[in-house]
Formats: sequence, structure tokens, C-alpha cells
Amino acid sequence: MNKLWHDQFRQGGVGKRSVEVLNWLKQNQLTENVRILDYGCGKGGTIEWLRELMPQIDITGYDVGNPKFAQTPEGVYDAIYSIDVLEHTTRDTVDAVLNQLYGWSKPQAEWCLIIDTTPAKKRFPDGTNAHTLLQAPQQWADLVMKWLSIQQIRLLKEPDARYGERVRVMLQGHTLPKIKL
Repeated sequence: MNKLWHDQFRQGGVGKRSVEVLNWLKQNQLTENVRILDYGCGKGGTIEWLRELMPQIDITGYDVGNPKFAQTPEGVYDAIYSIDVLEHTTRDTVDAVLNQLYGWSKPQAEWCLIIDTTPAKKRFPDGTNAHTLLQAPQQWADLVMKWLSIQQIRLLKEPDARYGERVRVMLQGHTLPKIKL
């Protein structure tokens, strides 16, 4: 995750993509007695919203840009979701981020990754786009296949004044078996 992004653009709350995560949790029967990690949780709005809807789940938030959620998660999780985070990594760091998520995953843990494939409206002071790793949906799928058995790929599209259409890819699946060497 790109800490510089957090330093420049503080935001949070329950977003449009939170409903997608809720549907994913229900679809995979992750509604009670499960440990869930919200990776890149921002201010924790989605966590609080999901806790109200499903008090039987244990959700941990992690976000390097928010001191409230900056403590490294402990243990392993039944499910991990991430909304609009991976596009803020770089090509040099994305593998390490995905490997970290894999390390926090129980065998066959469910994942839901929602990744924006459109340039951000915001820019850093040097002019660099806040979405530092832009890739097409299939490129994201190819990238995560090292850690994830993808069960579903969905495109989430919405009108965007600047680009005509904002496209996010939603990758759902479960972790690949962990091999002991």
C-alpha cells in the first residue's frame, strides 16, 4: 500500500463497493464465526457497517495510513477483502503485498479484491497519478493467480466525467494450497 497516498488524500467511510463485499460475504457463507481482514480499511467505515449488519463475524482492519488501524494483523483469516487499494501499490511492491495477504490467509481462505483500473482523479504534488499501478482487468487476474484460485472476475463500471467510464475489476476466489518445501 502506498503510504504517500494516505498522507495526501485522507478519506473513508462506507463506499459503493461495500455492498459488493457484503454480497460476496453472503455468497460465500461468511456471515458468522469467521475471521475477516479488511486490508486497506481507511477510516474503517466498511468494517463498522458490516459489524452492524453481521455482529457474529470478527473483522480486523489494517491500513498503514491510519494510526488506528496500523498495527500489523496477527494470526490467519478465513477471508480477506480489499477495496480500491492495490492500484496504490507499485510494480515493485505489489507481489510483497499479495504475499503478505497470503501469509495471513487460512488454507482455502476466500478473497475479494476490488481494484480500480482507471487513473485516479487525484495526483501527488509532483504530478504523479495517485493510482500508481494501473493495469487492465486481465493483467490483475494474471498477477494474483500466483496466490489465488480465481472463481469469478467481474467488471464494475460506472460513469466518470473525466474518463467516460470508471472500471474496477472484482476478483473473487480462494487461496491456493500452501506448499511446504
